[in-house]
Amino acid sequence: MLTKQEQLVVCLILGLVLTGWVVKTYRLSHPNQQAVPEKTP
Repeated sequence: MLTKQEQLVVCLILGLVLTGWVVKTYRLSHPNQQAVPEKTP
């Protein structure tokens, strides 16, 4: 059995991994439509 502190660390790591996966999935399915226009001299 894990201690309370170990459980907190495991939950934090899982939360960060899940958040990263959600952001990655969102960015892949919603490509950036606001491209920065390049300045032409």
